Amino acid sequence: LINSNSALTLYAALVNFTDSEHCPFKPVTHGQFRFRKFNVIDKFGQSLMPIDQKPRVAGPPPIYPCISNFYAPQEVTVDGKKYANTVIQDNSEQCEFLQLPPQINQPARINAKFVRRIADDPIGSPHGSTTWRPVTEWESPIWGWVITNYADYGIQIFLPDGTFYYEVRVGGPLGTLQSLKWLPFSPDPDAQPTPDTRELDALISKLVNPKYLLGFWNIITTAQQKLPPAPGAYAQFLNSIIGKPLTLVNTGWSIELSRPPLKIQSTQSKVVDPKRTLLNPSGPDNKTPYYKLQLRLRNKEAGYDRLISYFDTTTLRSN
Repeated sequence: LINSNSALTLYAALVNFTDSEHCPFKPVTHGQFRFRKFNVIDKFGQSLMPIDQKPRVAGPPPIYPCISNFYAPQEVTVDGKKYANTVIQDNSEQCEFLQLPPQINQPARINAKFVRRIADDPIGSPHGSTTWRPVTEWESPIWGWVITNYADYGIQIFLPDGTFYYEVRVGGPLGTLQSLKWLPFSPDPDAQPTPDTRELDALISKLVNPKYLLGFWNIITTAQQKLPPAPGAYAQFLNSIIGKPLTLVNTGWSIELSRPPLKIQSTQSKVVDPKRTLLNPSGPDNKTPYYKLQLRLRNKEAGYDRLISYFDTTTLRSN
């Protein structure tokens, strides 16, 4: 009758815990480990022990695995030398530990939505205390276009409808050359700034910095080198001269749980509250630490994700 309709009870009453200072239930699993015993056995039963198990006062000799950046600990610099930030200090440029990223101990998923600023909505639109809202199906999330001008070594910025708006080029006595807006047409004197132009003006104010412009240029050109080449039929179109345009959009990312955060079910543990909670505690007076998970965006080796770069807001509720 039960079959697969039941699940394991989280640290039930029959489990005895000897630690009286820490909660045995962990909302998130993470940490570092190293190999102390490692046996390789092939299909014929032959075995190989890379780590000698002969008893030693200092323990088995270390083994330094070849690992990816995903499992590598962070680095710290001490007296000009780089060390792995591990629980036991090792020699410089050597690391025998692997670091597991945080793993949520219950089903969860990442949500990604195109968003718009609620302050840009028409007056009278209902909204609560939030700052951003998801874009609806009939709205366009694009607030600008960016094209690299290889001939003039500059960045061209266009409005969402494709109208030219601004260009910043590398050069000049100050390091950057700025064009007039709306070239070759004159702007409408009665036109008021729109939410899209305000966002573009904020980006332009950053691009006039020579170092920022060069960094912005290098990010775009480096990413475009990883993209797959365009088909031969693309050469007959005029826009093949200027390259691929890039869109400017606002996106929001969040982690969604399939159910409320799990809690310890043991009646034998002396500590029932974990050191950190999975969600931000409710209430201004609750100062309990909580997990601030990081999200990795963009893999420069994978051109199929189409994400070139991103700008982070100043605070979680920033406009």
